[in-house]
Amino acid sequence: TFEFAALNFRNPLKNQYAYKLEGFSDNWISLGSKHDITFNYLDPGEYTLYVKGSNNDNIWNEEGASIMINISPPWWKTGWAYAFSIILFGLIIYGVRRFELKRTHLKNELERSSFETRKLIEIDELKSRFFANISHEFRTPLTLILGPLQKLLSTSEDNERHEDVLSMQRNARRLQQLIDQLLDLSKIEAGRLPLRAQPDDIVQRIRECTASFVSLAESKNITLDQDFPEQSIIVYFDAEKLEKIIFNLLGNAFKFTPEGGRISIAVSCLTEPDQTTPIAAQITIADSGVGISSEHIDDVFDRFYSANGSASSEQGSTGIGLALTKEFVDLHHGEIVVESKQGEGSTFTISLPLGRDHLSDEEIIDNVYDAEVSETSHRPEPVTAEHNQKIPEEISLENNGRSLVLIVEDNKDMRRFLRNCLDQDFSVIEAENGESGYQTALKKLPDLIVSDVMMPQVNGYEFCQKIKTDERTSHIPIILLTARALKESRVEGFESGADDYVVKPFDAEELMVRAKNLIKQRQQLRERFSREITVQPKDITVSSIDELFLQRALSIVEENISNSDFKIDQFSHQIGMSRPTLNRKLRAVTGLSTNEFIRTMRLKRARQLLEKRSATIIEIAYEVGFNNPSYFAECFREQFGEPPSKYISH
Repeated sequence: TFEFAALNFRNPLKNQYAYKLEGFSDNWISLGSKHDITFNYLDPGEYTLYVKGSNNDNIWNEEGASIMINISPPWWKTGWAYAFSIILFGLIIYGVRRFELKRTHLKNELERSSFETRKLIEIDELKSRFFANISHEFRTPLTLILGPLQKLLSTSEDNERHEDVLSMQRNARRLQQLIDQLLDLSKIEAGRLPLRAQPDDIVQRIRECTASFVSLAESKNITLDQDFPEQSIIVYFDAEKLEKIIFNLLGNAFKFTPEGGRISIAVSCLTEPDQTTPIAAQITIADSGVGISSEHIDDVFDRFYSANGSASSEQGSTGIGLALTKEFVDLHHGEIVVESKQGEGSTFTISLPLGRDHLSDEEIIDNVYDAEVSETSHRPEPVTAEHNQKIPEEISLENNGRSLVLIVEDNKDMRRFLRNCLDQDFSVIEAENGESGYQTALKKLPDLIVSDVMMPQVNGYEFCQKIKTDERTSHIPIILLTARALKESRVEGFESGADDYVVKPFDAEELMVRAKNLIKQRQQLRERFSREITVQPKDITVSSIDELFLQRALSIVEENISNSDFKIDQFSHQIGMSRPTLNRKLRAVTGLSTNEFIRTMRLKRARQLLEKRSATIIEIAYEVGFNNPSYFAECFREQFGEPPSKYISH
């Protein structure tokens, strides 16, 4: 607001005023007699205010007066403000850009890390599969080594050679044990070796494991101290894995303890301080052996790490046993610690929690069947003749007095070994894969099939399933040979229809026992059929396919039992098999040829009718398809050892 006055005092009320604001408007604006002016909201900048006046006679002073006006901008419109805003905006843009770059970088890092993790997992899985596959492949040559060695041991009379063969056998079994440990490690990595715990007396179990080392302690002149409580300690544990834990630790103790040393094993209950209730079972295994140096003691449970490289022990170490032992203890949710001093020995202490709260439902076995499978699914030593198994002598002999066995195996050396195992008591034929084995089985209908699992084209499981689901071959018992000892593999084999399951490497005599037992069981089923008066297929065969086949065969004969013209050709046509196939199938299932089967069914029906006294002997003979009563009587006497008249006279 500006005020101004014209210097005319004669009649000041008549003075006139005008103004212009240069920089805002170039026109003069008349104010009349008003002598002040107010400007609102002028933009920042420089202005010049010009004012002129007139007297009462309206004479204007053209020169007037002027004043400079400088409107300062608000602080946010100053150069500093603009500069700060620009800098701030730039910083924000820079920050956002950095954030986006960092987020993109982090995202890429996460994706790369995820990719690398996936690749590492894939590589780890490939490594595990490689170890598993190569270990399984090792089992076949191991079988080919251990089998002949067992034969040499049973036939060799040369003491020096006998000792050499024993040494070879021990080392082969040592190799087998290492392979089993590698397999266990790969299974643990793949999550396929779950804990299968059940409550049992851990004291008794460890006592049994320790008993296996008593003779070894005597032979090495090592004192074996055992400190077991008299009362039982019930712990949830996996018997197979606990056995491996104890065998690994005791085996290491004996390996690194010199003659005249001392090894002790003790079992006790562990309680918390100031408490009386036990919380864990504690197993302590100590030795007076070479010990472990302090710089190595933290690494003894690492895989493939050997702490005795610098020790004087002559025994080597693969670094697998202790790693596997720790994995098994961890599976039990337990703890293992080691205390050792080089030159003075080592002490391993295992603590296994009591109760079942620390276990999930999947880790506990609740039924006896699962427990038995878990106990027997994997044994480090093959069955040998020392197990005193009896080989049945009375078996059904065909093919020139010998039962026919089909070997299906892609490995030529293994086929030759199996043939050498079996050809002393059986006629042996061979097939190099599952497909050719199936065709051979259809053509020859052997008494027994021995098949490998891992084969090209058609594997053992698929081959077994094809055999067991084909009505022509479903009666043939099958033994599967495999390097896979897991329960899942055994279950898969039995689900495919296998009658027995043998894990490589196996003992030749064990295979012979199982083969003869299966053939003898088939013979017993045949004999039972021939003795039965009323045929009940469910009592005659094990396989549902065989049961259906017999039911159809019985039904067809039953429908035609009074038809004297019913012959083999009609029978084979109605049942859908060729004459030779039908004959071999009936002989394998019932022990009877096709003619004998038809005649037996007619004679059994005749005896039923005679027992009911429903008609005369001649009428019954015609009713069951015999045109000649004399021939009927002769066949009846041959079948049952009595004439038909004996049943009428009763």
